[in-house]
Amino acid sequence: MPNFFPEAKPGELMSPVPAMLNAPVFSAQKQQLLGYFSSEAEMNAWLGDVGKITTALTDHIWAISGGRRSVTPAGAAVAAGGAGGH
Repeated sequence: MPNFFPEAKPGELMSPVPAMLNAPVFSAQKQQLLGYFSSEAEMNAWLGDVGKITTALTDHIWAISGGRRSVTPAGAAVAAGGAGGH
């Protein structure tokens, strides 16, 4: 499986998600995600954390497959079609 997190420096992965959300094509998704955070800075910090993003993606896969895991921003449950929430 490919690694979607490039190395910022040797041994340190980075999440490209915050930078990608600044692209005009993702403006609607960025606005939707902002609803789960108290500020854009908090959102960028959370989405920039490789461990948190990996856990959220894993939880999303479990959720859409009928599994029970759910660890997401501010304790919201991951649901199909979104980064968090119900």
